[in-house]
Amino acid sequence: MTRGSRALLGMLVLLAGARASADEFEIPAKYAAAVEHANVVGRLIFAHDVSAARATDELLARKVLEKDSRVRGWLTEQYDAGDYPGILVTFVGEERGTMFALYRVRVPAGDHPLEYAAVDPPAPLDSDQVAGWAARKAASLELEKRKDLCGERYNAVVLPVGTAGNKGILVYLLAATSQPDLMIAGGHFLYEYSVDGSKLLSQRAFTRSCIDLPLKGDPEKGEVAALTLSHLLDPTPTEIHVFLNRNYGKSLYLLTTQNKLVWVITDGAIVGATHISQD
Repeated sequence: MTRGSRALLGMLVLLAGARASADEFEIPAKYAAAVEHANVVGRLIFAHDVSAARATDELLARKVLEKDSRVRGWLTEQYDAGDYPGILVTFVGEERGTMFALYRVRVPAGDHPLEYAAVDPPAPLDSDQVAGWAARKAASLELEKRKDLCGERYNAVVLPVGTAGNKGILVYLLAATSQPDLMIAGGHFLYEYSVDGSKLLSQRAFTRSCIDLPLKGDPEKGEVAALTLSHLLDPTPTEIHVFLNRNYGKSLYLLTTQNKLVWVITDGAIVGATHISQD
């Protein structure tokens, strides 16, 4: 049994011995700010990531990506104009060594139709997009140096300065898989860059190892309604845990080992915590 397996088994034993009802879960005052930040940013990561996926599906359906070899990736930003605010996904390409906006897809919140537009002629990126693209490219190069990757591929979410009170550009690199019945809970990273995208200010991993959790139910035990995790690096759940809850649609019971709290993350939010007690 690996060290990670022993730790998870120990956590499950503690959870089995816990005596807590739903109304005993609350957010300790000293962690309120950190929890609010994780909730806000986690939901933003999910909104930007799922919008990029929907926009990519739109280009695939139109056979754009198989015809246009200029496309190098995308940038996302929030918009409030029109009847349905949402996320604008700009697909970026290269022409004669310069990056341009080639296609734009507006992804409104909810199930409203997407708005696709080819940018003809291609438009130069604005200053914020230039900085965001520089940060994304630099973070991708940093990722290539790592020895602790956990996904078949990585999706990038770039949050511009000020999106969540951040002073720099935040680049989240999210481990992904093509397996529908597997949650990739480890191997996600954050890189923060200067406002022009040229200088790496900070970086972090959210776990110390890869964590893959099966989502497929058991014929005898039923469907998987919730998952349990332990977290070593922070005293509270992070934005990644909120993202995982939204992305996979499974409630999480998270043990933060620094303070022996069990947190509940459900419906896209950290709703509270309780101390573990054993009889």
